[in-house]
Amino acid sequence: ALKGEIVKEWGIVEPGMQPVTAATGNNERLDAWGGYVEGEYTFDNVYAPYLGLGYIFMSGDNDDSDAIEQFNPLFEDETYGQIAEVIYGAQYWQMLGDTSMTNASIWKLSAGVNPTENTTLDLTYYSLSAAQPLWSWTGDADDQNQYIGSEYDVTFNYNYSEDVTFGLMYALFIPGKFFEEGADEVAGDPWDYSFENAQELVGSVKVVF
Repeated sequence: ALKGEIVKEWGIVEPGMQPVTAATGNNERLDAWGGYVEGEYTFDNVYAPYLGLGYIFMSGDNDDSDAIEQFNPLFEDETYGQIAEVIYGAQYWQMLGDTSMTNASIWKLSAGVNPTENTTLDLTYYSLSAAQPLWSWTGDADDQNQYIGSEYDVTFNYNYSEDVTFGLMYALFIPGKFFEEGADEVAGDPWDYSFENAQELVGSVKVVF
C-alpha cells in the first residue's frame, strides 16, 4: 500500500494571530507547506508480518524570508513519536505557543506482526530533524545542529473481544545533537543541562459501546 499528501498554506495572517505578527503589529504573508509519503508491504503469511517506510515534512520559518513559513497542521490526528510529539508540541525552542508538530523533517520505519489471532505487535522508529534552524542555545541559529533525536515505539494490543482491547506501549526517545551540542555550548551556565534518554510506558483499555 502506498499513500501520500501535500498541503500548501498561503494567505495573510492578521496581527496577533502569531507571535511574529503580535510583535510587529502588521499583517504577514503566509507561505508554508507540508506533506508525507508512506509505503507498507504485508507478507503473505499466517502472522501477517509487514514493513513500512515513510517520510514526513512540515516547513519551518526562515529568518531570511519576509513571509511566515511555519507550517500549521491544524487539527492533526497523526502521532510521529509518542515522546517526540510532546517535545515538538512544547515548542520551547520556537516560543510559538503551538501544540502540534511543525518545522519537522521525519523519517519513519515500521514493522509488525500478529503473534496470534487476537494480538498485534508493532515497532516504529522515527528519525527527527528540524526543517529550518531552531532557536539556538548560544543565540546563533546557524551554528545549531538540527538533528532533534530518534525514537522507538513498541505497541502490543490484545483484542479480548469485539468490544474490549487491552494495550501496552513503550517509547524510548534518544536526544540528538541539537540537545548534546547545546549542552556543551552552555556548559558555563548555572543551569544543569543534562539530557538523558526519555522513556514512557503506558497501559490502556479501550471499550466500544
